[in-house]
Amino acid sequence: MTKQIIYHGQVMGVSEPDDNGDQALFVQPVQGYKEVDVVIAQDGTISTEIDFREYKYISFLMPAAWTSATITVKGSAVAGGSKVVITGDDGTAFPAITVAVDKIYSVSVSALLLAGVHYLALVSSAAQTAARTIKVMLKA
Repeated sequence: MTKQIIYHGQVMGVSEPDDNGDQALFVQPVQGYKEVDVVIAQDGTISTEIDFREYKYISFLMPAAWTSATITVKGSAVAGGSKVVITGDDGTAFPAITVAVDKIYSVSVSALLLAGVHYLALVSSAAQTAARTIKVMLKA
């Protein structure tokens, strides 16, 4: 007998009996989520680009090594475009986030400022002494 695996009202997978009658689990990929690695080059301050067109929320995991600096988010309307400060209708720029190694930061509090921005980059307030890879988690 096939059974659906439901989590928060969404079908996450199914389990079906195999040839021995044991239940085998088949998990469906989660829709609306994506993980990407962005890199800030050695002596650089801006990350590689994040395609944000299909997403509303962003979180990121700081690497184990990080030259002390804050992070902010800049954006552009086109792929490969110059990243500029994201500013709300009240004139307030996207806030700098004080970060530490091996921690996840969610920017969902400022998500409204990111709405409609197609391409993002994470920007460090100080040049990094080595290339840094930051794991970015996106949610629709």
